[in-house]
Amino acid sequence: MICIIDSGSTKADFVFLDSQGNKLLETRTVGLNPLFVTTEEIETILHQNFEILTYADRVEQIFFFGAGCRSEKLNEIVKAGFQNVFKSAEIKVDSDLAAACYSVFKNKPILIGILGTGSNACYFDGKQILKETPSLGYILGDEGSGNHIGKEILKAYFTKQFPAELSEKFEQKYNYNVQDILDHVYQKNNPNTFLAGFNEFAFEKKQHPFISSLIKNCFKEFFHFQVNPYQSLKCREISFVGSIAFYYQDLLKEVAQEFDYKINICVQKPMDGLIMYFSRRD
Repeated sequence: MICIIDSGSTKADFVFLDSQGNKLLETRTVGLNPLFVTTEEIETILHQNFEILTYADRVEQIFFFGAGCRSEKLNEIVKAGFQNVFKSAEIKVDSDLAAACYSVFKNKPILIGILGTGSNACYFDGKQILKETPSLGYILGDEGSGNHIGKEILKAYFTKQFPAELSEKFEQKYNYNVQDILDHVYQKNNPNTFLAGFNEFAFEKKQHPFISSLIKNCFKEFFHFQVNPYQSLKCREISFVGSIAFYYQDLLKEVAQEFDYKINICVQKPMDGLIMYFSRRD
């Protein structure tokens, strides 16, 4: 039996497959990003899911793909947390970029973007991932991501850039003052997830000219900082994985055209592609 996990910063999806590739169980936990959770916290989260514990002793291999898994040190945080629960399993930890590559690759080299709670981009030729720029996280990077859009929503509201009708709608939906926001961002856990939560408002109001312009500006920064570094490869096609890309794909396609890129596909979650990949492996 194998277990495939696709984890963002907000949530982690688990799928258990038998030796024939048949799906036995799907379940979910909170996100297991090693930038924000410890080995001990991962172990606790796993122990809180009864469905996971039911299969833990029978799993032979675990393939974990996750946001924040960008170095051996960070990957070891995840691996150790899982090893304490799946005691007999071989555990492989890789990045969310690898998951995106496996899930959308169609036998043709392509640029791949991730737009979820965070953001990332790479070039994949079917065997190797080329990463031109480092992942700088939610403070210095994550352009076009859910937390970036959320940050811009909050900035526009609190600096009185919102049109009056948007401010009124925002106040009806939320009851935050400046100190509440600062406490969440600078004092509490998972600030990136908190910021990304304001996409509910952005999505509800995305037809408003101010909000659509704000979202497109975030996407323009993504193309400028994370996609344009690959221009020398002469590849003008890109596929996306992530909830932000999926739900805002109309606006994303407009921005891609401005940068002379064609979007092949926007997939909300890479899990279906990962299941196909691991089901047909020898």
